[in-house]
Amino acid sequence: MENEKLKSVEVSVYESYVVYQRRKSLTVNLNDYPELEGMTEEEIQAYILENGYDMKPINTDVYESLIDELVNQDIEWDDVDNKDFNIIVE
Repeated sequence: MENEKLKSVEVSVYESYVVYQRRKSLTVNLNDYPELEGMTEEEIQAYILENGYDMKPINTDVYESLIDELVNQDIEWDDVDNKDFNIIVE
């Protein structure tokens, strides 16, 4: 059967790429987040990355956590990079 000529094959494309999105910023009043007081910007960034799902949102009527609120802001800009594709034959 190995020497048998193919009569048809399935051909498709597999695509991959990286999408970068920057969302609009929020003003975080440090008086409302005493755990952030006295921290540098880098320390605040690390703290929010690690604890943001447990932090209260600014708009408590709509969001469950600060991270939830941040990731649901409007997109300010986006970019697609490293687009690549491969042909798959089966």
